[in-house]
Amino acid sequence: MDTLDAVAKRNPGKIAMVGNTSTLLKAVKEGKLAAMFGVEGGHMIENNLDNLNNFYKSGVRYMTLTWNNSTDWASSAWDETNNADKLKQKGLTDFGKQVVKRMNELGMMVDLSHVGEQTFFDVMATTTKPVLVSHSCVHALCPVPRNLKDEQIKAIGKNGGVIHLNFYSGFIDSSYDRRSDIFNARHKAELDSLLKINPEQYFANEYLFKKYPEEVISLRPPLSMLIDHLDYVVKMIGSRSCWYWKRF
Repeated sequence: MDTLDAVAKRNPGKIAMVGNTSTLLKAVKEGKLAAMFGVEGGHMIENNLDNLNNFYKSGVRYMTLTWNNSTDWASSAWDETNNADKLKQKGLTDFGKQVVKRMNELGMMVDLSHVGEQTFFDVMATTTKPVLVSHSCVHALCPVPRNLKDEQIKAIGKNGGVIHLNFYSGFIDSSYDRRSDIFNARHKAELDSLLKINPEQYFANEYLFKKYPEEVISLRPPLSMLIDHLDYVVKMIGSRSCWYWKRF
């Protein structure tokens, strides 16, 4: 957060930190990048509402309640799907509902990307403000746990919330993982050696993607498949509820 603040101060003619609607619209009108802070994963508040308050004071305006890992008070899509037998509770606990209510009071958007289906509907029964889904696509077109089912999309529309689509190929095209597995098998020796240097998968992928750009292009789904997700949401709940989100 300090780094982004510093970048904005060095480039006042290009980027503006925004924390409300008026400053966001002003930045757009002036042709600047409008930057705001978000927190991905409610574990960052360490089960303490004071930490949530401090994030808001520091400029945070949205937070996903979970990442792939669940918190003590909200279950993630990953855990509800793959580790359901290990969860103490599916959905929101009483403290989880306190988090949602406090975010509503502060004016911090409740981000439902990454949360489990039970958590999703528990939030919808708790929130008094529109929700955000910052990076998810359509389950009916690509059935992965991180994507939204029709009932969830309709609930967001009724709530007045917004869905931002995710550009990640695995959330757009259900056959992407199979193509990716073939690519990894073809370059297994290099992949294994890279993971020995750095066990972070993204590090290895970035290296291999740059080395074999033509192969990587063939992995990607066409833009039309992303547009299919956009059209699906728009036809179901309207154009004001759907935006693009790019995963870098």
